[in-house]
Amino acid sequence: TVLAHVLDAVQASGLPHYVVSAQQGGPGMADSIAAGVQAVPNDSAWLVLPADLPLLQAKTIQQVAQALLDGAPFGIKAVVPRHGGQRGHPVAFDASCYASLSQLSGGQGAASVIQGLRSCGQVLDLDIDDAGAVMDVDTVEDLERLAQWPASRLARP
Repeated sequence: TVLAHVLDAVQASGLPHYVVSAQQGGPGMADSIAAGVQAVPNDSAWLVLPADLPLLQAKTIQQVAQALLDGAPFGIKAVVPRHGGQRGHPVAFDASCYASLSQLSGGQGAASVIQGLRSCGQVLDLDIDDAGAVMDVDTVEDLERLAQWPASRLARP
């Protein structure tokens, strides 16, 4: 399944993780983000990763997490990966974002949090070499596009 591929990449990253089910999160992406952050409130950071990115590589998860750590001394509070100029996932947030993330609701994800941090110069846009960070699967057409990728790419994180 698409979810299984995403979870394989997360597990291969070696980072601790928490999965938010649809029942926990509510109807919108922002509700899921809030539920996840509230479930692990004492973590030092969160990486927000939707379950519809089956080509995402474990190394990308690690790179985004490391960029947040490396950027902290320079006031970076969030990291947004980019591939080919397109913003992707996972998006990393440090612990100072807890209040904003835990109160999110609706379908816009954490865009408002990123926008606020960006206005203060606290977001790092991280260029990555992983198209899987921007290739989500939401429609039948997306699945057909996914079928064009090499089987070896689909088989491992």
